[in-house]
Order: sequence, then C-alpha cells, then structure tokens
Amino acid sequence: MRYLEPHSAEWFAALESDQPVQATLTRRHVAAAGTVEICSLCGSASARDYWVVARKTDPSPVPTLRLCADCVGVRTTVFGQKLLPINPEESR
Repeated sequence: MRYLEPHSAEWFAALESDQPVQATLTRRHVAAAGTVEICSLCGSASARDYWVVARKTDPSPVPTLRLCADCVGVRTTVFGQKLLPINPEESR
C-alpha cells in the first residue's frame, strides 16, 4: 500500500471524497495551529503518523492518520481500529 502522508494535498483529497466534514475539521485544526504536524482529529501538537490496518466498523477513507496518544486510545478501544506507527523509532 502506498503511503499517503497525513495532511498532504493527496491525503485531504482522499478524505474529502468520503468524509468531507472530517476533512474540514482537520483543515481548521491545521490552520489554527499553523502547522500540519498536529493530530488529524483533535489538533494536539504531539502526534505521530499511523497506518490504519483494520477497523471493525466501516473502512477508513485514508490508510494513514496523524494522531496523538489520546486519539490512538479512542480509535483502538472505541472504534476497534488497529493502528501501526509508521516510524516507531521516531516521535513528534
């Protein structure tokens, strides 16, 4: 699978096609923070890139997300997603 860097133009295009509301929210977080190096979901500055490997509910429109530790916890426990760090040795 090809790596779509979270918050890149290509990543936003993929997200907008299936989840336009989430794409708008993420764009607002990026604009408010002044950087793309934030959590895709809540805007936290301490975030890492993850592969979205599996999800019990509907499939993710994008194979990658940039997430903080809190959002990783929600995605794995509440939504049943399996997330793998893209660069496990690095942290943001």
